Amino acid sequence: MIRSITTENLSLSIEQGGRDAEFPDRRIWIFDLRGADAYRSAHVPMAHHVPPAQALRWVPQRVEPHELVVLIDDDGRRGGAARHVAGELAHQWFRRLRYLDGGMAAWTSAGLPAEEGGPAGETAASECGKRLEFHRSGAVPWTTSSKSLPPDPGRVKFDLDDPAGPRES
Repeated sequence: MIRSITTENLSLSIEQGGRDAEFPDRRIWIFDLRGADAYRSAHVPMAHHVPPAQALRWVPQRVEPHELVVLIDDDGRRGGAARHVAGELAHQWFRRLRYLDGGMAAWTSAGLPAEEGGPAGETAASECGKRLEFHRSGAVPWTTSSKSLPPDPGRVKFDLDDPAGPRES
């Protein structure tokens, strides 16, 4: 079941340096799913912007399935982007998913601090956090042993010319 997180609890986790209240040795990940302009004008501190269309690909590349993921949309309503993405991530074995109760509207109406600017839009996913780059390895040389293998005692020996068929060696 995907649960909500209140603005008070999220604010407390941010004040604790982005640590999970249940598991202090783990960090929380906050993703803002709103439009790029809305994100640049005001967003929750520590939030990364990711468009909903890219969230299902980008979030699993950066977050471990046991870490807490908080998703934020405009109003946190049923059928909104945060709940939809959380449901899809649950199918990818993410178990600690939360959506901000009331969305960004609840955050601003509570008078909690908000940040401005930051990377947003289609390229925001590669500009913040860890940027994954694929490294190609060089050619792997094949080596073979100069020693011959010992005979296999359970091996069945085939003689195509023998009318009796296969026999034990």
